[in-house]
Amino acid sequence: MSPLVLQIGGGILAVGFIFLLVMCWKTWRITHILFAFCVFAAAVTFLAFASAVIKTQSTWRSLYESYTVAVRQAQRKGETLQYGDPSQPSAPMDSVRGARAELFLRER
Repeated sequence: MSPLVLQIGGGILAVGFIFLLVMCWKTWRITHILFAFCVFAAAVTFLAFASAVIKTQSTWRSLYESYTVAVRQAQRKGETLQYGDPSQPSAPMDSVRGARAELFLRER
């Protein structure tokens, strides 16, 4: 649903609730009307904060998932640079360990 439809629906509900409070003015006491209005205002406030939390959480979750994928790729690349490509065991120079081993053998 679009946000405009939700806002229009919320406005209609608010106007209807205020109309019901005015109609109950003759039979209810003022404290009941004020408490009913306070409960309605608190519920609307809670809904606004809850929707903001859900929107923020979904935004951060998508960023977290994209960064998690990037970290995994960087870890794989680091392991490949350090230990070499495990699918190609015949190329020992493609890693830091292989280069150190060759350097150590040349120093002897």
